[in-house]
Amino acid sequence: MYFDDRMSAQDSPGTCGCGAEAAVNGGTEVISEHAELVAIAGAAAAALVGEMLKDGWSAMRDATIRLFRHAGEAEQQRQTTRLDADREQLDSLDEAALRDRWQRRFITLVEDFPEALKDLAAIASQNQSDQSGTTNQNATGNTGPVVQIGRDNFGGLNIGRQRGDG
Repeated sequence: MYFDDRMSAQDSPGTCGCGAEAAVNGGTEVISEHAELVAIAGAAAAALVGEMLKDGWSAMRDATIRLFRHAGEAEQQRQTTRLDADREQLDSLDEAALRDRWQRRFITLVEDFPEALKDLAAIASQNQSDQSGTTNQNATGNTGPVVQIGRDNFGGLNIGRQRGDG
């Protein structure tokens, strides 16, 4: 099996040609499982492409290569070549299109080799942990204090006249 870009992530079960027909298992269970797979694959693709943008992406590369081991050595090598080519061409590729491409590849892999889902979820969780960092906010050109809604709020809120308005 070759993991080409044969389906869109928005394709619904029953129309994607992926074998996840809506009539199987009563329909809703399969659709729910497919939606979960699409979400996990999307998070994994975002994590992969996000790491491609960084200098030290070797751990993500290795995890992705191990993921495709489920499909056999030849397919693993084929996807390794694609992965390295995408990384080399990163400056000329659209980031969203690249995420979509890898999401489709991940979906196809798990549909053909369901045991790969656990490894795919591990890659997706790396994206979750990267997003749990700090948030920096800046405000410029203000005439009064800035209020941040959330945690660690400092400053005051002035309602009414600005200082110096008399």
